[in-house]
Amino acid sequence: MIFELSQLCSLSTDTGRGITAGAEAGTVLVTAAREGVALLHTANQDRSHTWLLGASGSQIPANIGRLVAAAAHDERLVLAHAQADGSVSLHIYTLQAGSLGCQEPAHLQPPSSGATVISTCLHALQHTTLWSDGTIHSHKLSGKPHLDSTHQLPTVPSSAGHGMAAELTPRKGSAQREPPDNRTAFLVALSNDLLAALTWADGQTGKRPTRKLRLTVLDLKYGTVPLETDLQGWKSSGGQPPSLQACLVDQRGEQQLAVVIGRSVCTVPLQVPPVTLASLVAASSHADSSMVASTRPAHAPQHDAAQWLSVLEQAAAQPRLAVPISATVIEQASTSRANEEQQLMQDVVSLQGTGPGSKAAPAEVAKVMGRVKHAAKQKTASFEVLSRTALILAQQGHWKALQDFLTAVKLTALGSCPGLVPLLAQEEQHGLLTLLLPHGKDLSLSDLHLLLDHLLGRKLPRAARQQRREFRQELRDRACRDLQEKKAVPSQLAIAAMDMFTPREVCLHAVVAMPVDSAVLLGAMQGLLPQQALMLARYLLKWLTFHKGGPTTELREAQMPPVIVPPLRAVVQWLGTVINAHLVSLALLPKAHQVFMANMAQSVASINLHVPQ
Repeated sequence: MIFELSQLCSLSTDTGRGITAGAEAGTVLVTAAREGVALLHTANQDRSHTWLLGASGSQIPANIGRLVAAAAHDERLVLAHAQADGSVSLHIYTLQAGSLGCQEPAHLQPPSSGATVISTCLHALQHTTLWSDGTIHSHKLSGKPHLDSTHQLPTVPSSAGHGMAAELTPRKGSAQREPPDNRTAFLVALSNDLLAALTWADGQTGKRPTRKLRLTVLDLKYGTVPLETDLQGWKSSGGQPPSLQACLVDQRGEQQLAVVIGRSVCTVPLQVPPVTLASLVAASSHADSSMVASTRPAHAPQHDAAQWLSVLEQAAAQPRLAVPISATVIEQASTSRANEEQQLMQDVVSLQGTGPGSKAAPAEVAKVMGRVKHAAKQKTASFEVLSRTALILAQQGHWKALQDFLTAVKLTALGSCPGLVPLLAQEEQHGLLTLLLPHGKDLSLSDLHLLLDHLLGRKLPRAARQQRREFRQELRDRACRDLQEKKAVPSQLAIAAMDMFTPREVCLHAVVAMPVDSAVLLGAMQGLLPQQALMLARYLLKWLTFHKGGPTTELREAQMPPVIVPPLRAVVQWLGTVINAHLVSLALLPKAHQVFMANMAQSVASINLHVPQ
């Protein structure tokens, strides 16, 4: 999601007080803390002030050095001030009952000559500092801060002679300069042990050197790097790179990084699952890094500018978020577009009164669907309209119209249209689930549990057998056409996926291939009966056998009819979650040792989980 910024805006704290800073204030750093207390730091060429708003004190003394970073969590607030000798003093403030108390300052020595503090973050008692040479210092704030661990941020060798180290570290022998006010790197605490670092890394477009925006997730506990990836669509060439600031927000049940890049705002969905058996197996076998964490560039949902402004403002009021900046989003929907959106929603809602038995239903449905699909193609329809359209079509039983709609429109945030997936499963519309699930995400725990309970029930849906027959015939026809045209026959993979599994299991393909949050998946698994868990485990073991020799190429929509082959990383994640959720109950089932002691051990041992980069 990308928005342009025009000016800094008002931030709301949890007590309703506000902070307002105009664009003329220069550099502004805002950090929210508990009990309605917020820190406001303003700086320009003439003066620099740090204000603590909402507490009994007003202004923090200005003779303790220049403020270079700040972080807040719960009742603690940490300020990092640069000293004349190059060291950094940490001033730890405790906010209680609206009063401000300060501990004895702690001093941090730079890890190398000329290194300066670029960013800092705080989570619980864990304080982390990023230096300009890429060194990350982690401190415990229990009593007097002491060094807990040191890590080096991964960097890419520079072929162009510029990058994070060249940009942020002074040359040897040169006079030490004051670091620029804008931040060319930023830290965000994801949890007690996980840390996200945003930096500019060297790259090259043709013969021209460029900088790419890099996101690195570090595990401070184990010293590993679960994820290191470049964010697509963000490059900088020449001169000083744009400043970086970020905060962790929750959007539609999904953790996202709201990143301020220069004068633009983008969001990066970020999922870092907790440590499970599946993730340990994948990590030890060098599996795809997306098994541990995944990011993707975000695109702006239409007409959601005002909503995202509200999200950023609410993030500033959360006690566990250090929010450096928020801004007015100027890409607001115009009045005419808003009226057009409202009229489109009214047309969609009017379909609730037209059932399949009505003579006017097909004509009216076709008319409204034409408008909705046109608006979706022009990217002027909000996700609320699109999700409401799908839900109403399913409730009224317009299956052909819903099939055409899901073919043209990809619904991603399934958590925003609750009840749609269980309704399709209850009505035995497994073909529509195959169209919907591969593109979806953030499916709620209750919807996922109801879906699995239906697909793993005792009674085999009649529609599942019919769907399997139709898919197999369609795949055979496609394979024949490929052979006649002397093309490669990727259809053989899908045909094997159909022949190897029962009709019930074929319906599970799209469910397993869908991106699911690990906590949601674990909760849905725990609600299954032991016999259902055993049935699911046997299905997943079939996939392990099928993937023997390494990961298979995933099917693409343009190549195949709607038959989904779950990737190996998803199969391993699901199998590990089933074992975590039902280890005791599965061990007590008859012949369980044949499944988990023999079959699984043999299958896992025969699989090469290495994914070439």
